[in-house]
Amino acid sequence: MGWSPPAQMPRNRRFEKIQKTSGWFVLTHPAVRSWSAMEWTRIFFFSAAASVVVCLLTPPESDEVLESFYRTVRPWGFWKPVHQKLLGKYPNLKANTDFRRDAFNVTVGIIWQLTLNIIPICIIIGQYRTMWISVVVLAVTSVIMKFTWYDKLGPGDMHIAKDR
Repeated sequence: MGWSPPAQMPRNRRFEKIQKTSGWFVLTHPAVRSWSAMEWTRIFFFSAAASVVVCLLTPPESDEVLESFYRTVRPWGFWKPVHQKLLGKYPNLKANTDFRRDAFNVTVGIIWQLTLNIIPICIIIGQYRTMWISVVVLAVTSVIMKFTWYDKLGPGDMHIAKDR
């Protein structure tokens, strides 16, 4: 008797669960340690193809979900049709035009996150010089994020009002 997803789980979540479970099984298999770079490349392309297939097999999200996401997150990219629909309901809604600032903050945030992982590893393996360099990088990136991201958050960017 095989695994079957619960009936109350939305269709797209069932495929997601199956994809994650099968990926976990493959990656925890003992033979994984002996795989060559070519085998890892095959897994990468198989995973990418599986992701595309799962996306194509699942129905698109409803307009309500897309509108709610756009209104609260305001992502940049190809959201003009959703933005146009929302302008009728929320005439004061503004598109996100801060791509450069957001891309910069994502880059700094990745470096910041890496230092959070590197510092304890350096403590454990006794690389104290590298640890202190990482602490300095953490402090510098924290200050950068304070001024380029945190200070730019408006009062409504955490919880968007209905009229926005």
